[in-house]
Amino acid sequence: MLGRNGEPWQALRANHLLAGLAPQDALLIAPHLRRRTLPPGPLDLVEDGRARVLFPESAVIGAAIGGKAETALIGREGLAGWPLFGAEQPVRLTVRLSGGSVLSISAARLEAATLASPSLFASLIAHSQRFLAQTGALLASGLRDSAAQRLARWLVMLHDRIDGDTLAITHQELSEMLCLRRSSVTEALHLLEGERALRCTRGRITVRDAAVLRAWAAGEPLPAPPPMAPVRLPLMFATRQ
Repeated sequence: MLGRNGEPWQALRANHLLAGLAPQDALLIAPHLRRRTLPPGPLDLVEDGRARVLFPESAVIGAAIGGKAETALIGREGLAGWPLFGAEQPVRLTVRLSGGSVLSISAARLEAATLASPSLFASLIAHSQRFLAQTGALLASGLRDSAAQRLARWLVMLHDRIDGDTLAITHQELSEMLCLRRSSVTEALHLLEGERALRCTRGRITVRDAAVLRAWAAGEPLPAPPPMAPVRLPLMFATRQ
């Protein structure tokens, strides 16, 4: 997967973590990456008896760590697999939305590359820390926030990881991801539809106003509507001077 000039193919830039690596670090792992297309559904990181690490391009992967509710989303900003998860933590991974592409590398090859490059190791550890911060924030949200706020935050995170505004996801999937009753998900979606943040159709949720959705996710006041243009009354209603 290397270009003639020694640079990684432009296609590798679809993953933001890979795009941010120093050139010498990208060159260490680029020859060992291969592209896969993942269908929606449960995901196993072991392939042909070998643990693998995935760098999503268009795929979005939900992670449930030690419980039923998903506590993280992994998209083109990061990776799924080593070194994000400790060996003692049971992790359930699920490919969400319509599936998508990833770049795959064996965990052993990636680990060998980090041993050869302290800067690559530092980049992956820094990403792991951001991932753990995201996980902690979502766990806190599950204990503190309303169903509508939790749902809004999850939809914002999904929206940030795709191109376009339409999410191919059902009420049942959202119920499973957030460990909420389906009726609670439906009520929360109706509330967000009423705020004109979303439009829901069968198996699809379209983000209509990302600013309103983000305000709900953050628990902040909704954005002020734009000022109305002055109304010009017809001459017949004008006040006679």
